[in-house]
Amino acid sequence: MARCSLSTRCLGVVYWTMFSLSALGLSGCASWRAETVTTCTEEQQEIGRLREQLAWKDAEISRLQTHLDARVKEREETTVQAARAEVKLRRFASEAEVASRLAEAEVALQALQARPDAPESPLQGLARQLLDKALAAFQRGEHSEAADFTAQTRQLIDMQLANEAAPDRQAAPKSSFKVAIPLRIQVDARLRSQPGAGADVLAILPAATLVTAVGFHGLWLQVQAPNRATGWVSSKLVMLP
Repeated sequence: MARCSLSTRCLGVVYWTMFSLSALGLSGCASWRAETVTTCTEEQQEIGRLREQLAWKDAEISRLQTHLDARVKEREETTVQAARAEVKLRRFASEAEVASRLAEAEVALQALQARPDAPESPLQGLARQLLDKALAAFQRGEHSEAADFTAQTRQLIDMQLANEAAPDRQAAPKSSFKVAIPLRIQVDARLRSQPGAGADVLAILPAATLVTAVGFHGLWLQVQAPNRATGWVSSKLVMLP
């Protein structure tokens, strides 16, 4: 009887211990779950707050970008208007300036051709053709092209005057054109290393070859050939393209 009572007591202790441990386990699990739920809720709230801030910043950036685009477009339109006004002013200024240069070149060429003691040279013929091109371009409103033709005309006139003023054409200094003059070879011509019939021949330029005159010495023109070779040809062997 005593042995049975002891066993009953032992079992009671064991059951009580197991129950206590279970209660403690359930209490700890419930506490952990409560803490986890609380932490997740706070994180979700923080994420929501950050999303609201991000959306507000996106809207602000969009507003600022729209304002910036409007300012840029306004500035571009202002720049275009200013550029148009500047071009218009330059066009009027160029027109007056080119007209003045044209008149000066025409007067100089007429004075050169009017001298009875100086027969017309090939340079004068080229100058007359260039001046006609300048007048035609000016009438078309192409003032830049007219200015180039006028400058080329003046250069040939100055070349003629320099040749006549030099006591010895061979001793005269070589001069460069400020504006290159496109020309065409009339007949097969020798491209020489120096101005003069006795200079070495660099190449033979066939008739109709396009060259660019960049300078002169006496009645010789320094030209650049299509293959970039540079030499001298007689001004009597060239014509306008």
